[in-house]
Amino acid sequence: SQQGSANGTTFSGTVSGCTFNDNVVKGIYLEKADNLSFTGCDVVHSGFAKTWAAGIDVNMKFGDYAGITFSDCTVTNCGKGDATNGVGVTIKARGTGNDSPAYAASPATLDNVTVSGCEITDCQRGVRIGEPGKLNTTPTNVTVSCTFENNVLGDISNVTAKGNDVDALGSTFVGAADLAAVEAR
Repeated sequence: SQQGSANGTTFSGTVSGCTFNDNVVKGIYLEKADNLSFTGCDVVHSGFAKTWAAGIDVNMKFGDYAGITFSDCTVTNCGKGDATNGVGVTIKARGTGNDSPAYAASPATLDNVTVSGCEITDCQRGVRIGEPGKLNTTPTNVTVSCTFENNVLGDISNVTAKGNDVDALGSTFVGAADLAAVEAR
């Protein structure tokens, strides 16, 4: 991680069949990635202490990025260390909207993000797109088609700027009785 710096390595490639379990703050944390795919990975009981706890935290900074994919992964019991902002999977690009001046000086963009075929269960929140309170304008072209169940604060939250939609039509919300129940989650 090169937090607070515009320098550092940008990761690309494929990560498959890995486990990221029992990590205190975050199971997977990324600040620079392009054309990176995680396939068949397990993230279990990560983010069980501290603020901004997460199973997976894609937190793009200081550059333009595209093509981040999580497919057929299991994210379970993650983000419970932060009752307000904890999450199984969070994806954001910093520096736009109301973000801090340190990030706004060299804002990041993120385009074409896919989270598909994943099971996201028993997390504080399932998936959050964007940084709370910042109204970021990216990521853009985000598709989430996963199975969600028993996430404490809900399944999908989009806190990006108005008009920046997330396509979640392919998702399954276990236990939701009707469309109103899906919308509430």
